[in-house]
Amino acid sequence: MAGTWHLHRLRYKMLVPLVIASVLASGMVALLAVWLGQRWAQRDVEQRFAGVRQALVGSRYALTPPILETLAQLTDAHLVLLDPAQPDPRTTLPPGELKSLVEWLEHGRGDRIDARPGPGDQSGTTETTPPAVIEGREVAVGQRTYVAYGFSRSSPAGVQQQMLVLFDRQQIWESGLRAALLPLLSGLASVGLLAVVMHFVTARLASRLTRLQTHVNQIADGNLEIALQDRSPDEIGQLVLAVNRMVLQLRQLWERIERQAEEHLLHQIAGGMAHQLRNTLTGARLALELAQQDDSVPPVAALETGLRQIEIAEEYVNRLMRVAAKAPGRAQPVALGKCMGDLQSAIRPLAQHLGATVAWQTTEEIAGWTVRDGPGVYAAVYNLVINALQSGQQVRVLAEATGSDKVRIVVQDDGPGVDPAVAQRLFDPFVTTKPEGMGLGLPLVQRIAQELDGQAGWWHQAPWTFFYIEFSAAAAQIDSPVGTQP
Repeated sequence: MAGTWHLHRLRYKMLVPLVIASVLASGMVALLAVWLGQRWAQRDVEQRFAGVRQALVGSRYALTPPILETLAQLTDAHLVLLDPAQPDPRTTLPPGELKSLVEWLEHGRGDRIDARPGPGDQSGTTETTPPAVIEGREVAVGQRTYVAYGFSRSSPAGVQQQMLVLFDRQQIWESGLRAALLPLLSGLASVGLLAVVMHFVTARLASRLTRLQTHVNQIADGNLEIALQDRSPDEIGQLVLAVNRMVLQLRQLWERIERQAEEHLLHQIAGGMAHQLRNTLTGARLALELAQQDDSVPPVAALETGLRQIEIAEEYVNRLMRVAAKAPGRAQPVALGKCMGDLQSAIRPLAQHLGATVAWQTTEEIAGWTVRDGPGVYAAVYNLVINALQSGQQVRVLAEATGSDKVRIVVQDDGPGVDPAVAQRLFDPFVTTKPEGMGLGLPLVQRIAQELDGQAGWWHQAPWTFFYIEFSAAAAQIDSPVGTQP
């Protein structure tokens, strides 16, 4: 696996094709050199044969065995003299090969050698008359293969003799290979040198690209305070300059975005706090107006409801400040029944003002349970009910036990439901669809639930939308009296 990964690196992608192309080119040059070497070796053989022929055709001296040996050494070939006046041919071949040559001469020379008729011979070669001219036919003699050339000459006695000149085919082939050896070695040396040089060059390029890759990765990780130095005027150097310019522009853009985000956040927080304070002050005003208009409402109860609304606003501001400072809230145990009763008193004037109905239900078994952060539960449920009143006309609130020490409060409304665009991010900070909303209400609900070892969530089942908060509670009443003070 590691070897495969190395092959995908840039230096090898550049180096391997170049080396392969160089090796193929060197191989082609070597093959061409071998072919040319064979041609040169063949031409050399023909020139040597032409020299022997020119020297012997016009001469009339007798070709004795010593003379044949001398000529064989000078021409690096074997000579065979066929004389009709002699029963056996004169030759420089070894005895074993001489026997094979005699068998060939007696039985198959017409099939084994191409023959050309001599001057004045119109009938071509026969089995009894030696051919006049033989040019470059391969003849198997013993364990060797020779290239045979032949010509006719007259002896001192006027007898027509046939001279065969046999050149070793293996020597001709080796001579051609020796001619190709130098180009082949030169090509391989060039390939090796080129591979070393290209490996050095590609390693430098790959090193520069690796530094650039590391630089870009740091940029992708958000580090916009670095700049890569590469003074080379080539394409990589220009790319580095372009990346550095991009980093500078990104840094400026990011600073501009941060300024705009801070301004937007301030506007959003200010609008959200104003909206929340308006709701609570409106509740307080409505409670006082209700007491003023309805004689059946005791003034003390109206004042208590108004003060409670103001306390809700104060508690809301305090919790926002604790969330911003990431500070834990101050625990204040409260009986759950008392908490739900205070919520009903606080919500009633606002519900009447909006023309909505709110149905409350708290099971008897949890009425005396104690929650360790009463103001927190109060603020969370208050937020859920206010959201439900702003969405629908019918609201139901159910508080029930889900275990021996767990309570779940569900708030449902008949409104249109949650916008799908924010459904997956509903409990994220600053996510809201209200023009005057701040997007901190539901995050506060979730934070309170988590602090009480619980959770918050929602679901939709037409025509109702359900929001809930689940938290831990103790199934025992507290000894000291509890109030609604947050």
